[in-house]
Amino acid sequence: FVNLFDKFFLVRYTKTEYGAVKMLGFFSLFIFLLVYLFTDVIDLSLPGVYIPILSGVFEISYIYFYLRAIKNDDVGFAAALFSFTPIFILLMSYFLLGAGLKIVPVFGTFIITFGILLLYFSREKSLKNIHHNKTISVMIIATFISALSSLLLDKSLESFSVFQTLFISRGGVFLGTLIILPLIRKQKQAGTSWPFIISEVSYLIVMYFFIITLSRGNVVYVSGVVNTQLLFVFAFSWLLSKYLPFMLKEKFIFHNKILAVI
Repeated sequence: FVNLFDKFFLVRYTKTEYGAVKMLGFFSLFIFLLVYLFTDVIDLSLPGVYIPILSGVFEISYIYFYLRAIKNDDVGFAAALFSFTPIFILLMSYFLLGAGLKIVPVFGTFIITFGILLLYFSREKSLKNIHHNKTISVMIIATFISALSSLLLDKSLESFSVFQTLFISRGGVFLGTLIILPLIRKQKQAGTSWPFIISEVSYLIVMYFFIITLSRGNVVYVSGVVNTQLLFVFAFSWLLSKYLPFMLKEKFIFHNKILAVI
């Protein structure tokens, strides 16, 4: 639902990534201060606190690029490209952290890459200009940064609890927002940001369950399992496009979506 909320509120109300990023940043600040002032969950004097904060900075960065992608393309196609995230996590784990390679993730990498190529070919009828596709280029950047954020979250969970990781990283999201907004200030906010808060509340819930799952499993496998969201994104995007087109109207080609799910 978060993917669909993002698309709906971005296109209908917020209009620009600037407004969406600003709302997410200040909502994250609100949550951070609420927990910091009224609970003892957040302790900024703890060693290694920079890890979840840095994760939050990367988090808002990849969200910005993701919003750029879904603004001008189908949310289903952009969501499918999130499949690159476990590939980057696998590569970073091997080259940067010295983790071993197992046959299942490596095999999955080839399947994901083949699936993305197949999905693009079924849409465009050719692979000739795939390197010029803006959505793919932007989502590769988004998933690379997303992989960095996930690895830092995983590292954070070695020293911090699920709640500490979640709420401290909200502070990092706000800091990242302060970095990003000046860089995209040329985007004038054409709409209103307030409706986007519904999407942000939903996203916070998603992050809670993602971090819980991450605390119990391997980061490569967890990021791979997250890709099952594609099934729900495609199902609900089809239903909304068919029965509630005022909320979402996508160029829905059924066999493309089936290929992407496979």
